[in-house]
Amino acid sequence: MEGENEDIVYVIPVTVLRSLVDDIRKLGKDVLEIKRMLEHNSHRLAGYIRPVDFMNAVGIKRTKFNALVANSTIKTVKKGRKIYVPFSEVERYFNDPKIS
Repeated sequence: MEGENEDIVYVIPVTVLRSLVDDIRKLGKDVLEIKRMLEHNSHRLAGYIRPVDFMNAVGIKRTKFNALVANSTIKTVKKGRKIYVPFSEVERYFNDPKIS
């Protein structure tokens, strides 16, 4: 029973195969990008991201970010002269109906 499927050959259209190959290549690139980001941004491992990364993730500009911080709508942490945003704030930005 275990080796039963070893001799089965599947036929799939070339377009589907090319699409699968493209998806696999994109996933590979995404994994390498994530690995690079983790190596060069150790603060991400601690659960914090830079304001620019938060703005890119949620699709806002600096003015909107500053307004959210000024109104205490999103949480930030100041370490010396640097500001960090808890990574959980990205998800909260999208899920909290009070944030607009």
